[in-house]
Amino acid sequence: MWRKKLLSPVEGSDWASEMVLNPAIIEDPKTKRIHMIFRSTCPYSQARLEGEPMPYPIFFGYAYSDDGEN
Repeated sequence: MWRKKLLSPVEGSDWASEMVLNPAIIEDPKTKRIHMIFRSTCPYSQARLEGEPMPYPIFFGYAYSDDGEN
């Protein structure tokens, strides 16, 4: 059972400042390293078109943990 959040939005991030969600987690049976793929989003001004609202594209990220908590 997870004891704390492994990932959270990162203030100031270009791609993960609003939400980090929907993780998929798998453990490598040999090394016990936990691999995670997750989705994230935030307002993305680089893709904004004039006269259109700020887009919130979905990005994919990768993270890993060797102890299941950090």
